[in-house]
Amino acid sequence: MRPRWYLLRDGFLSYRAFIDRPRSLPLSYRLLREDRDRTTAFGREIPASFFAFDALHSFDLPQLLATSQAEGLIVNPQDGDWQRLPEAVAGGLLPPRVRTVSSDEPGPRIREFLDGVLGP
Repeated sequence: MRPRWYLLRDGFLSYRAFIDRPRSLPLSYRLLREDRDRTTAFGREIPASFFAFDALHSFDLPQLLATSQAEGLIVNPQDGDWQRLPEAVAGGLLPPRVRTVSSDEPGPRIREFLDGVLGP
């Protein structure tokens, strides 16, 4: 059975976001003193395990979503710097049938979507 709908929240829209990080990328290259505790996290690096299947050479997430006939809602998508993408930017990356919500209070729009896909 194929899914009829999906809802994704607080995630990335593109594998490209893992490398397109204008604000946080320079922090990746800063040198720290040798006496720092090595167990301390110094930044919010994208884990290598997120690069599944050599994805940047094969496909990207919007292409994957476009292959599904299911209705989708993406809630508060993130850019590579872990900032929320505006709806217009996110919508420009996604197939037309996938809707986006970028809001501090997305609850009403999530309920609207769920009402539509689940019915009365």
